[in-house]
Amino acid sequence: MNDLQLTLLGIGAAAIAAVWIFNRIQEWRWQRMAKSTLGSGRPDVLLGEEPKLPSESPDEWVEQRDGGEETVTIPPELEQEMEYVDIKDHHQSHLIDDFQHEEAELDAHLASIRLGMEASGEEATGSLQEATPLATPPRDDLNAPPDDRIEYLVTLGCTAPIKGSDLWQNLARASAPVRGARWLGRRVTDGGWSAILPESDQRFDSVRAALLLASRSGPVGELDLERFCSLVSALATSMNLRAEFPPRAPALERAIQLDHFCAEVDIVIGMNVVATSGQTISGGRIARWAETHGMSLGKDGSYHLLNPQGYTVWRLSNRDPRPFTPSGVSQMTISGVTFLLDMPMVQSANDKLSPMFDAAATLARELGARVLDDNGQQLGPQQLGRIERELASLLLKMQADGIPAGEERARRLFSS
Repeated sequence: MNDLQLTLLGIGAAAIAAVWIFNRIQEWRWQRMAKSTLGSGRPDVLLGEEPKLPSESPDEWVEQRDGGEETVTIPPELEQEMEYVDIKDHHQSHLIDDFQHEEAELDAHLASIRLGMEASGEEATGSLQEATPLATPPRDDLNAPPDDRIEYLVTLGCTAPIKGSDLWQNLARASAPVRGARWLGRRVTDGGWSAILPESDQRFDSVRAALLLASRSGPVGELDLERFCSLVSALATSMNLRAEFPPRAPALERAIQLDHFCAEVDIVIGMNVVATSGQTISGGRIARWAETHGMSLGKDGSYHLLNPQGYTVWRLSNRDPRPFTPSGVSQMTISGVTFLLDMPMVQSANDKLSPMFDAAATLARELGARVLDDNGQQLGPQQLGRIERELASLLLKMQADGIPAGEERARRLFSS
């Protein structure tokens, strides 16, 4: 062979080697993802391990973003320890989301897969974590039917039924996961829709790729949608599926509309139980009181009161910038606690205000403490009535827009 042939042969061999190495890296990344899903090394406070992030320091009475009347002052020491934005600013955080590190997106995707397995009974879980910018979606989020009101949906036509595990193997070779995406399949057995999980042996005769258009992280942008469509195209090509892409412009407009809607109604109602001047409160007393009143410690370091469906009605958090943990709460001394009700995530939220105030007042009497707002003012029935009236109008707006508070669609939009 002459020099030209040898050169071309070398180039071809190098190209093949590069493709092989790239595929191995992709497979390794997704294998690591599956391994983390089935047996994560992440700290679990329910097993007595210390979490890496402290919970928020919730000092607000009523917080309404984008021009609300009241604001929250975050202690400097909390700002240094927290790596996420405060809830009143999370709709501005999408300005930097496009530049987040790939590893952060992978972590978010892992959390979604973990919850999908919990919903299918593959992994037991403790109390629900929600209502913070780092919170994971509700447990039924992944298995919710396709919803074109809040999702960009791509239909993938199958010439023959496919296995869920085959789809994930091809995804591993296609691209890195996209935050906010989920994969739904119509089961051959009964025609119902369910999330497609990495180890699923079920067969599906139709597949939907779904991208949530908005969340507490902000609206989906053009770059997000482009990456999602590229991933779906790569998957369709590798599996010989027919991809039907809806127009993108209306989806981007809808994402902005959803983001504006969320900003208008996304409020958290808080009540502070604060020790009198110069006094402290034993964390052990808080733990005993919470458990006696039916609350359980969640992964976010707060005590949660759950409804029969397993969703948080309200939560009880440390007012100081430290989370409660099973191993450490009894040794803690704190200045106070805060009761929090995340209005968009709670059904009949207005009916929960008075019981939450009664609980705060009961705890305050037992501790010799006071119930205050974030301005240090005493809270009473008059202030509670004002809040109930303001909240009622927001709940009516959510109902009129087809996103009732506490229902599945609202839980998905306000989950993260």
